[in-house]
Amino acid sequence: MRVTLHFSGAMTTSSKPIDPSGDTVSAEAEDKRVAVVGLGFVGLTLSVTLADVGFEVLGVEAEPGVVETLAGGECHFHEAGLRQALRRHLGH
Repeated sequence: MRVTLHFSGAMTTSSKPIDPSGDTVSAEAEDKRVAVVGLGFVGLTLSVTLADVGFEVLGVEAEPGVVETLAGGECHFHEAGLRQALRRHLGH
């Protein structure tokens, strides 16, 4: 069984992508979508951080109980500030 959770970030004015040459790239010119497989300690924290800087994140988690917890705006482990950021991105 595959269960998914979607996070949508808002680009902040202080977060401007940089191309390999060091030049600033317009946010409109860059596709900012990513999938993160596994929403454990690393995957969930990474997903929320990427959403914070403007990425659209598709989180994939195999454990339905974890997805249910996250969909309710709660985290299944403690990381300072993570719950608030998760709730912000899920619209809670």
